[in-house]
Amino acid sequence: VSLGTSPAGVILDLRTVVSGYCGVVLIGSAVLSLGKFISTLTDSQLVAALSSMTVSLLWVTVGVASTSVHGLWRAVLSYVSFADHIDHFARGLIRLEAIVYYGTVIGFGCFLSYRVLDLRRWRA
Repeated sequence: VSLGTSPAGVILDLRTVVSGYCGVVLIGSAVLSLGKFISTLTDSQLVAALSSMTVSLLWVTVGVASTSVHGLWRAVLSYVSFADHIDHFARGLIRLEAIVYYGTVIGFGCFLSYRVLDLRRWRA
């Protein structure tokens, strides 16, 4: 099997690969921005790392919880889940809704980090 083809001989779709990488960059940036915010809340690196990992895992797996509830809660949990938005990128779809979602999470994490650090600077 050569690079770029499957065992069945199907040529790899470059658009799917590019959209997958875009999704990975967006979800990675969102997780890093949340981790940065959590890191500004504590002085301990270990607490920051464990808290960031826990929050990130919960945020990714909240989509699984959405399957066990119904109605409005299902829609809310499904929308908040990282996994539901990354699924479109994995299928080769770049949706504006997902880009706005990840951009909002990234911006909100950076904004909260800035505010916490600014507050600490003025208290010192």
